[in-house]
Amino acid sequence: MAEAHLRHLNLLILVGTWQSQADTATSFTFTDKGEITYDGVKATITDWDKNKDTTVNKFDVVLTFNFTSGKDEVTFSFTSSTTCIVTLKSKPGVYEPFKKQ
Repeated sequence: MAEAHLRHLNLLILVGTWQSQADTATSFTFTDKGEITYDGVKATITDWDKNKDTTVNKFDVVLTFNFTSGKDEVTFSFTSSTTCIVTLKSKPGVYEPFKKQ
């Protein structure tokens, strides 16, 4: 069943608020303009307007965020319409699972 669901992952379905499953104080938002706000900092997905109506099995995007502590690359791996794994380049091997609210 999950496999069939993944075949129909339209990128626009990812829009919304995502809550960490490891730390309830952590969340990120994904807007219909392709903007992700993570830890209070916003970054925009390149070519979002061209690709937002695409249907994919999985969606991975790497964005650079200018945090107060410095720049970091954050990878968002959306594996379904409700599941995302977030990793930071500055913390290799550490990942945080998120669920869409």
